[in-house]
Amino acid sequence: MHTLQLKLKQQAAFRPIVRVNGKNVKLKKNEFGHYMANIQVEQPEAEISVYTVPNELTYKHWFIMSMLFFIVSVFGIFDSWKIKSNDYSLSYKGKINVLETSKLELVMEKPTPNGKALTAKEGAFEDNESNVYTFHKEVKKRKKILIATKVACWIVAVIVLVVCLV
Repeated sequence: MHTLQLKLKQQAAFRPIVRVNGKNVKLKKNEFGHYMANIQVEQPEAEISVYTVPNELTYKHWFIMSMLFFIVSVFGIFDSWKIKSNDYSLSYKGKINVLETSKLELVMEKPTPNGKALTAKEGAFEDNESNVYTFHKEVKKRKKILIATKVACWIVAVIVLVVCLV
């Protein structure tokens, strides 16, 4: 049995998902906000994948779902913008060699279009073509449409409220 001590530092506001040999890894945050995990693998070579969930504005029915949550959240008062703010996503797959006890410290870089997503501070790490951030152009455009629609909804709500009170 081989042990991989994984440490994932992040400079961007992502919630990474890590899989080793096809199994999800439970990540724990330490006192500095870095993700850590001790992973047991059977073979000396393991397949690791680090990815993020893409922005909800990339999905097929983005407008209907966004407006539904906007109305359910009482016109956005209880809505979370933190989740919707990323125009970038990451999907890395690679192989690593694991000794009896191996340490792997990865740093998630700040997102830039087609820039490197992960760099290794400690340990052997396969840097391949999947190690890039993907920029979603349509998300930026859809955000503007969504903001304009929400502002219009607020204006209509205020007008209806004023007309009803008069």
